[in-house]
Amino acid sequence: MARYQLHTLGRTALEGPNGPVAFGGAQATALIAMLAVAGTAGVHEDELLLRLTPESTPEAGRAELGRLVAEVNDRLDPGAIVRRSRGYGLIPGSVEMDVTVHATDRSVPEPRFLADLGFAAAPELDEWIAATRRRVEAPGGARPAGRRQLPRWAILAGLGVAAIAGLAYANRSRAVDGFAQGDPLILADLLNTSGDTLFDRSLTTAASIELQQSAHLRLYPRSRLADVYQRMRIAKPDSVLTFEMAQQVAERDNVRFVLGIEVTREGNGFRITGRIADIRRHAIVARATEPSETPAGVIPALDRVLTIVRLRLGESATDLRVRTAPLALVTTGSLEALRSYSDGTTAWSRGDFRMAGELWHRAIDLDTGFAMAYSALGAWYYFHHDRANGQRYFAEAAGRAAR
Repeated sequence: MARYQLHTLGRTALEGPNGPVAFGGAQATALIAMLAVAGTAGVHEDELLLRLTPESTPEAGRAELGRLVAEVNDRLDPGAIVRRSRGYGLIPGSVEMDVTVHATDRSVPEPRFLADLGFAAAPELDEWIAATRRRVEAPGGARPAGRRQLPRWAILAGLGVAAIAGLAYANRSRAVDGFAQGDPLILADLLNTSGDTLFDRSLTTAASIELQQSAHLRLYPRSRLADVYQRMRIAKPDSVLTFEMAQQVAERDNVRFVLGIEVTREGNGFRITGRIADIRRHAIVARATEPSETPAGVIPALDRVLTIVRLRLGESATDLRVRTAPLALVTTGSLEALRSYSDGTTAWSRGDFRMAGELWHRAIDLDTGFAMAYSALGAWYYFHHDRANGQRYFAEAAGRAAR
């Protein structure tokens, strides 16, 4: 049996071996509730800051969050229950709630859940409570036959929404001056100093796909580069578009902002960094950086960096929630599959159609759910007058429309 019982229906309270635990304010109880609902997944620091200290600066918010954690752990006997690793979480088995938390929304919300917990200074907490009421069930309600494994796409989407909320908090009120909705943005080719060629084309492709989800910005078309390169007297039309070269292109073609993405080694892991250059001011006006402990974590790290970029360019947190799906969902979680897709696109653009087809086939061999690769193969077969296979691969793509 858990050491502590969190009562959430009616009067919200935490009860321990020695009776009810009293805290100095509602924030401490809200912290425990958020962590209890999250379970072993924990909650990112930025999500907690957004919900519990929305009116504070990031620095003041972190100080207040540290105070809340200390208050919770100090008031409990025996022992602390809040721990921190990558985010914040409860020690497994330390707190039990009087509701069942489901992975997906139920048809009827539970209006009694944390009914007395909201406080005026944190409407963002009220939003979280309202959303969570759709996932909790009081004792005696109908329960599923067994715990169902949440689909991978749902896990990724949920993490993406939480990340957007947290990043919205961390980057609010710091929008880049001069960027208006619909303005073009030049995306430079990836600068890869990690020594791992797996990232070379794949991350540029992934970044382009992520940015195209936005209705706020407009990606500069690569089709214009040949003409601009000619004016710049650059002989090779397929020259790498470095961050510095992209800024020169921007000056020539009256584009104000350029985005550069870099991946570097950091210990045994990697770090993704994004930089926005304002050509008129000749300055880097925004920077975002996120770590990744493994190659598999590089795509989620890129996702977080580009979310910050979109926020800094003035996109609202609401639009981000509506128009953002995690890159691993929109594209693929396999870097090898993404590289094969990117290399296939490059091969197609230079007229090597046989190689493009082979690479796209390899991409779906590596990730059988990679909808974009199926779509590319549909076009490939139609181009080669094979209507039957073209229809088959387009149907496969349509069947994975969620990706």
